[in-house]
Amino acid sequence: MGKYEKIFKICMSGLFTLIVLGVFGFFLIEEILLPDERKSVMEAEYELYTGDWNRVMSDGTTYHINLKDDMDISKEKKIVIENTLSISEKYDTWMTFNTTKHDVAVYVDGQLRKKYSTKDSRPFGSSSQSVYLSVRLCPEDNGKLIRIEYESDNNYSERLDDIYIGTQNGAVAFVVGRDWKEIIVAS
Repeated sequence: MGKYEKIFKICMSGLFTLIVLGVFGFFLIEEILLPDERKSVMEAEYELYTGDWNRVMSDGTTYHINLKDDMDISKEKKIVIENTLSISEKYDTWMTFNTTKHDVAVYVDGQLRKKYSTKDSRPFGSSSQSVYLSVRLCPEDNGKLIRIEYESDNNYSERLDDIYIGTQNGAVAFVVGRDWKEIIVAS
C-alpha cells in the first residue's frame, strides 16, 4: 500500500467519523434545545362518553336508554341509538366502542361515517366478529346528531357495550390496556 493510499484511508475514516459525530451531535442538540413536537400528537385522553342516548324504534318513537341495560328486541333485529354530540372543538376526537357481534353503521348528521359488517366475507356463522370500532369526529361535528345502527340476530344482540371518546392514541392505549392478554394470545 502506497503512501497516498494510507493518507486517503485516514482522511476517509476521519471524514466518516466527523459526519457520524455531526449527525449524533445534531440530534442531541435538537432534543435539548428545540420544543417537543410530539406533545400535541401524543396526547392520550380517553373517557367514558356520558352523553344521553335515545333508542329509536322502527315506528320512529324514541326513549332514553342506559347502554348497559338489556334491550327488548323481540320484534326487531336492529337497535338504533342517537345522541347529540358534545365533543372537543379544538381537535379531532375518536368515538370507540365494541360492536358486540353486530353489524354496525354510524351516521353523523345523516351522513355515513363508518360501516362494519362481515356479511360478504364470513364463510360460516350468521354474525360479525366483535371488534373495537373507532369513528373519527371533527370539531365541526360538535352539536350534530350521531346515529348508531346495530343489526344482528345472535344471542348477544340485546346488549350494547360502553362508548368511549378521546384521542386516537387514547383509544389504542385503552384497548391494549384492557385486552392485553387477548392480544398476546392472538399474536
